[in-house]
Amino acid sequence: SRSITGARAFFEGGGWGSLDTGGTTIAAADVIVQNARSLTYVVNNTSDRVTLRLLQTTGATNYPFNISTGCDDLLVEGCEALQASATAMTTNGVAARSRWIGCHIAGSDSNGFWLNDTSSDNVLVGNVVEATSGTEILIQAGAENNVVVANRVFGVIDDNSGTSTVMFNDLGTATLTVTGTASD
Repeated sequence: SRSITGARAFFEGGGWGSLDTGGTTIAAADVIVQNARSLTYVVNNTSDRVTLRLLQTTGATNYPFNISTGCDDLLVEGCEALQASATAMTTNGVAARSRWIGCHIAGSDSNGFWLNDTSSDNVLVGNVVEATSGTEILIQAGAENNVVVANRVFGVIDDNSGTSTVMFNDLGTATLTVTGTASD
């Protein structure tokens, strides 16, 4: 397992070649974690201005990407959660202003994205969510003023907030098949 506790820290994992089975916990402000593969990524309540970039989880038994109460100003881009037995990417509590861009979720035994009741002002754009057994994107009633735009979702976006902008999402149910060769 890995714990990042120093402020203004930078962690470069060197790629997705090996899996850290203990998970990664982040409890610091002004942190960048990128290019790594771990069982889970937990951003604790003392963490603000955190960037998670090009990270992968496989087979997590708890939330693969769990943003805890009190974490504000989060950027998650190009991350992937595969075969999770819980909600893949969640703002769990008062997390404000998170941006989830270009992420991929496949094979979750629960929801894809979950914006918790007390999580507001979040942005989800350009993500692909497929093969979940729950709701692909779930916005709870108290999660106010979110923007969910231009995502490819193989299922349902459930917006209970009444104040979020949810538009231009591709709610595809078919498998994308590419035919031909590179010279065509």
